[in-house]
Amino acid sequence: MNRTAARLVIVGVLALALSAAGCSRIFPGRERPPADDVVPIAETNPLLPKNAERVAKRYEANVGGVAIDTITSLVVERTIDGAIIRAEGVANRQGAYDARLIRDTAQDGASNGVLSYTFKVCYPEKNTAVGTQASRTVSVARDLSQRDLNGVRTIRVSGGTNSRETSRR
Repeated sequence: MNRTAARLVIVGVLALALSAAGCSRIFPGRERPPADDVVPIAETNPLLPKNAERVAKRYEANVGGVAIDTITSLVVERTIDGAIIRAEGVANRQGAYDARLIRDTAQDGASNGVLSYTFKVCYPEKNTAVGTQASRTVSVARDLSQRDLNGVRTIRVSGGTNSRETSRR
């Protein structure tokens, strides 16, 4: 047997050994749980402190800014553990920053199945140009858990001159 044939045999044996390493029949210690075993999702997130909601509400109460002039689009995308709200709006002038969806303080939970937010932005202290609509367009997103969505049929986002809403089907 020449060197080339010996190398091919060694490479073949190594390839076979590496491909068999993932097979649980050859190495029973690497068995995976059956697909029927479903781990239940916890109602609370263990990574968040117990007072996280209270801290978030206190933080949102102190957020400044003004409502964006016009809401141009609103999309709610479902996720595994809730939904993501994405809104886009046009500001009065260029330079808007720190865009946020702030939950309306008039409601603690969903009132009559409606979850309402205000799209707020901050502006620089100095005056900025008005510019084109594209240069004033601002996007924002917010994550909602299943608990936030309990009893919610409609999500509304308000701006300075209009509001948009979307409903569950």
